[in-house]
Amino acid sequence: MKRKNRQAVWLIGLISALFLTTGCEKNGSRYGAMVEDDSIVTTVRDSLAEKRVESALRLLDRAIATAEDSDAVCNYRLYQCIARFTADEPEEGLKIWRVCHDYLSTHDDTPLRKKMLIKCMQVKSAYYAQYRLNIDSLIHYNELAFRLSEEYPDDDQRILCLNNLADAYKQGGRLDRSADCYNRAIFLADSISAPPETYVVLYEGLASVLTDLHDFRSSRVWWDKAWKLNRYMTTQDRFSYYNNRGNDYYYQKDYRSCLRMFQQLDSLLDTYPSSQWERAFCHANMADVYLRLGQPEQARPLLEMPLRLFGEMEAETELSYLRTQLIELARQEHDYAEADRIIRLYPLPDGSKPAQTLLREEALAKYQASRGNWQEAFNRQHNYFTLADSLRSERVKRLVEFRKLEYERDSTLLRQRIAIREVHAKMVAGYGWLSIVLAALIGLAIVFYVRHKRGKEREVRFLQKLMSLRMENLRNRITPHFIYNVLNHELSAQQKGLPMRLDTIVNLLRQGQALAQEFCISLREELDFIEVYVNIEREALEGELDFSIEIDETIDPAAVFLPSMTIQIFVENAIKHGLKGYAQPEGRTARLHIGVRQENQQTVIEVRNNGRPFKHSLREKKTATGLRVISQTLLMLNQHNKQPMSYELRPDSETDGSGCCARLIIPADYNFHIPALQEKQTIC
Repeated sequence: MKRKNRQAVWLIGLISALFLTTGCEKNGSRYGAMVEDDSIVTTVRDSLAEKRVESALRLLDRAIATAEDSDAVCNYRLYQCIARFTADEPEEGLKIWRVCHDYLSTHDDTPLRKKMLIKCMQVKSAYYAQYRLNIDSLIHYNELAFRLSEEYPDDDQRILCLNNLADAYKQGGRLDRSADCYNRAIFLADSISAPPETYVVLYEGLASVLTDLHDFRSSRVWWDKAWKLNRYMTTQDRFSYYNNRGNDYYYQKDYRSCLRMFQQLDSLLDTYPSSQWERAFCHANMADVYLRLGQPEQARPLLEMPLRLFGEMEAETELSYLRTQLIELARQEHDYAEADRIIRLYPLPDGSKPAQTLLREEALAKYQASRGNWQEAFNRQHNYFTLADSLRSERVKRLVEFRKLEYERDSTLLRQRIAIREVHAKMVAGYGWLSIVLAALIGLAIVFYVRHKRGKEREVRFLQKLMSLRMENLRNRITPHFIYNVLNHELSAQQKGLPMRLDTIVNLLRQGQALAQEFCISLREELDFIEVYVNIEREALEGELDFSIEIDETIDPAAVFLPSMTIQIFVENAIKHGLKGYAQPEGRTARLHIGVRQENQQTVIEVRNNGRPFKHSLREKKTATGLRVISQTLLMLNQHNKQPMSYELRPDSETDGSGCCARLIIPADYNFHIPALQEKQTIC
């Protein structure tokens, strides 16, 4: 079974890989400058892939003429070198390669130049693969490229170099090294989460090497992995998959599955009429399978095109493979004369590969057995088994070496993973202790916060309780004060011989006591009580009393709240200390006026009288009780409000210096809410 020689596709792969992603820095940059025009690179690559070499060379000549620096020129010359190789002009390509190599060797290393030097080594390896068939040089230059890539921080470049080196090792028969390079490339691709396209070539390459090692169980795993990525395969990738997967089935003697792979490959090539070389190999392989299945009538027409094409190309290796098939075809058709002629005229060339020799010895052993030449058949069979055993031993040796390399690599990875796990375990333990300490600190902070909050709450409750008691004490002081004033009024009236109105007095005292127990009341309730109180007190005054209440139309007295009996205390002081016992000038009537209005978004309540001048009434110590109650009530209420409620006493400006004006100023949205008073007193 002849496998497709991959040397002819080296240049195609190199053309696809030869992209130098570079910075856009101008001259004078520390790393050198090279600006690649993407349109030039893309056009050159496409032209070379389609064998339009002259077009690519013309474009490269123009690019070199207009390049801004030497690095860009070197980059384009590398493409020129590939173009010359593609045009089968190896000597011209080598001249260009030497120019690029000399430039890169004599200038300071920069990341860009090192990357171009890697490509330079790959171009030289392609030369040896394509024209010199020097496997040692092929491997040497690929090893140089890989060593350079290890100094360059580009994992994609390293993967490409490992893939090329693996392919070079495979062509040199060093299958263990080849498989190891593919494994390393796959591991590196996994570490950087490479795109699926990267894995296609790597999986196919490793599977193909395992097929050559006859480790079919492992090869099947990687062939299946590769096929799962079939939607990412290029035409070349599909060709390689069908051809080499067919080889895998061939070596397992599963000829039906093998034939199915080659038939799929033949259908694929129907869409590429120019791929005559690939189709010739496909037909040669299919003919071999048909002969293995004992169907010479299917094999004969498939051999015609490969014989003609390889004959024109004078490809002796491929022709030797086809002539071995012709011997087997003649044997199956019992045309022994034709078989004798082929054996006599076309012996295997010296230096043929062992696989070619093995196929020829197998065909000759079958032919001699068919002719009844048992001694010659035995000799050929002996040669066949000797060579097969030698190849098998070599495969086993290479497979053992590969497993050893794989074991060493896995052991290294295992040690690394163990070290990583140990570090991770230490980190987890450290994080665990840190978490415990943090949890403890958080717990202590929570406990401290809760205890502090509870202490604050207890303190607030205590202060509120204290405030409640103080407010209760203050309000309780109003009741005896009010009762005393009312009773004192009635005693004075009795001494003057006026009748006592006990029912009115009792009702007034009951209302006053009820209001004193309320923390705050509406202005309407306060004014209603004041009207009753003033009607009783006006009898004690000498002369008439002009009492009036004026409320601004914009104010609803039922919606305005104030501490209970505050205005009543102002009214009581106005009557008792301002109007009572004060002789008004002739022609003037005693006046008591209550005005309510809005002023700067505040409710202002004024109690005016035209009695004694303010300075005289202020000196009376008897007024202190009611005003102290008001002052202390407002002081405690203002602790819960941003804008304070206030009151003031001043001379009445409307009475020429006589009389007094008491003002209570209530801010809008004043808060009368004191939690500690909720249980004991009614609040607003």
